[in-house]
Amino acid sequence: MGLLSCLFGCGSDSPYTKKGGDWYYKKDHISTKQGETLVPLNKHFAKSNRAAYFESSWLGEVDVASFEALTDHYAKDKTSVWYCDTYRDSKEYWSIKRYRTPRIVGADAPSFRLLNDEYARDTNRVYHDGISIEVRDVNTYERLGDAHARDQYTGYFMRAEIKGSDGPTFSEVSGKYSKDAKHVYYSRYDSNLGQHYPVERSVMLQGADPATFVTLEGDYARDAGQAYFNDQILTKSMATFRMLERDYAIADNKVFYRGEVLKDADAASFEVLPVGNDSATAQDNKGPFNYDKRIKQ
Repeated sequence: MGLLSCLFGCGSDSPYTKKGGDWYYKKDHISTKQGETLVPLNKHFAKSNRAAYFESSWLGEVDVASFEALTDHYAKDKTSVWYCDTYRDSKEYWSIKRYRTPRIVGADAPSFRLLNDEYARDTNRVYHDGISIEVRDVNTYERLGDAHARDQYTGYFMRAEIKGSDGPTFSEVSGKYSKDAKHVYYSRYDSNLGQHYPVERSVMLQGADPATFVTLEGDYARDAGQAYFNDQILTKSMATFRMLERDYAIADNKVFYRGEVLKDADAASFEVLPVGNDSATAQDNKGPFNYDKRIKQ
């Protein structure tokens, strides 16, 4: 134990250090008992022969022998699972670090396993940041990239089901786009609903062809018959569509900047200027633009 504590706790890379007989997590004092020696498990969890800690916070009763850190936030012993984090309160002007170190109620420790840094599952439920989420089928649930998942019934964006999607053929195209055998979906967080947390929103792109759908630069996308910016259809005249740099595009004799029509822009003479120009990003025969604004000369 002493050798291990020196390997982890005495090294310059570990946030756990011993000074004058007391243990610290960075600058925070840890209330250990006399003679207690900490063994850091990673940069956030540590344990001794009698207790376990998340940073400087004691986790309460644990089975020390089986206690292990799974990630920077998840840990478990043979009977319980924890999701630990820190927060600050605006009433305290964000000046005091507080700890959340709850056991996950109902989690089955023997079957608990990580899907990625944020998601985990056991035999009964799927968890996101320690909170159980609704899924159709736990046993077939799998993550697809950072933003999407599927089970045998449906696809998901983050924590929410994508209504109408087909799980067996569902796949991630990008962080915002997904598709199945018949449809393409656009998903995003909606933080403007008066909710405490952002809400996941997904829409089916009408007329999109999943077989030819591809993403382009700057949140643009296309398939054989349509061009898109996010969930907006820009044009169905693909012969007129051109993707430009700096979030510009041209279609139907119109210039778009991040999906919005650039008013009074002349598509025939419009060109994007090289990066490094301090005053303008593009120009046409009437003058320069700085992103979506016409610059007066």
